[in-house]
Parts: sequence; structure tokens; C-alpha cells
Amino acid sequence: MEDKDIVSKICFLLKEKLELFKRYLSLTEGIKETSTSGDNIDVSQLRVFLHERQDCINSIDTIDGTIKKAINGKNFSGKYYNVSGRFREILDPYLKGIKAIMEKIDYMDRGSLVMVKEETEHFKTELLKIRKFRQAMHGYKKDKRNFPRFLDIRK
Repeated sequence: MEDKDIVSKICFLLKEKLELFKRYLSLTEGIKETSTSGDNIDVSQLRVFLHERQDCINSIDTIDGTIKKAINGKNFSGKYYNVSGRFREILDPYLKGIKAIMEKIDYMDRGSLVMVKEETEHFKTELLKIRKFRQAMHGYKKDKRNFPRFLDIRK
């Protein structure tokens, strides 16, 4: 393939990748909205979002592999800084768009991670309260062990 063909193929693939990242961002926003909706969290909707998000990740990995195959053996090393000036101008908008979306996703994921850590701590404290309550209740109940009966005792 000629360099122009490779660049047009890479541009097409980067455009697809950009669209997948946009979809990934919207799914991440949906996950955040669903998980912060209060006490009534729709777990089935969260599963759908997470499954679709994993599909986006798999598709992005496939595109990355295709791009890698397209540039192998050519004068491209696969590194952005090694691409010549005219091709860099063509690829730059796609790469900047992907970078901007990835930064938004990273920010949202960090916020979600903080929220999950807070919820984990809340669950730990609730479990500790329940465990202490059970231990206290265990101390007040009657001893329900069965003691052996000796049937051959004289009265």
C-alpha cells in the first residue's frame, strides 16, 4: 500500500475510534447518573451500561490492532512523533479529540472511584454494626445446647 492509502485507512480507523470513545463517554455518564440516583439504583441498567462499555473497549482494542498491522513494515514506527509533518496535520484532529475524550473519561472514572470507596467504607461500618449487634444478641439468648441425659441414674 502507498503511504497515502495507509494514512487514509488510519484516518478512517481513528474516526471510528473517536466515535467509540464518544460512545464510551456517554455510557460512563449513564453509569454515573444511574449510580448517583439515590437509594433506588437500577442494577440491571448498570449491567447493560457496563456490558456495552466493555464492548466499546473490545472494539477499540480491535481498531488498535488493525492500526498496528497497517503501519507495520512501513516507514511509520507507530509513534506519533515519528510521523511526517503533512501526515501529522491529518492525524492531529483525531488524536486531539481522542485525548480530550479520554481525559474526560479519566476525570469521571476518578470521581466514580472515590464514590465507590466511600460506599465501601459505609458498607464496612454497617457490617461491623450488624456483627456487634449479633454478638450482643448472642450474649442474651438462653443456652440452647443439648446436655446429655443419663438414663441409668437412680432417683
